[in-house]
Amino acid sequence: MEEVDAVRRRLWRSNTYVLSPNDRAVKRWDLITFAALLFTAIVTPAEVAFIDDVDAKQIWTLFANPLWVLNRCVDVTFLCDICLQFFIGYRDPSRGNVFIHDRWLIAKRYLRSWFLVDCVSTFPSDARRRAGT
Repeated sequence: MEEVDAVRRRLWRSNTYVLSPNDRAVKRWDLITFAALLFTAIVTPAEVAFIDDVDAKQIWTLFANPLWVLNRCVDVTFLCDICLQFFIGYRDPSRGNVFIHDRWLIAKRYLRSWFLVDCVSTFPSDARRRAGT
């Protein structure tokens, strides 16, 4: 009986805070990240082509620029999405389409797939441009 309780405790800990990709909150979050991606796809090319860089030494001028503030909000959205990906389960077709809710397997899968791309793309593009100059 103690072994059964130990297995139950281990399973309960591994399932804690795992979200289903079909959950209503996850679907809403996907809409938010889609809007942020759409904003980035439209605004960033125009910003790079037509807007002069603000002098980063004058920090108060950055906060007075609404586009800069909005870009930082989008960056925070993507950063939150990176963190959230470690808590969203997935279906594994190699295991008979079983829902995987083990956080270790979720993290391992994410780290091997989109994590690096997400991290590089979340880093602010204006900071990349400043670093290149």
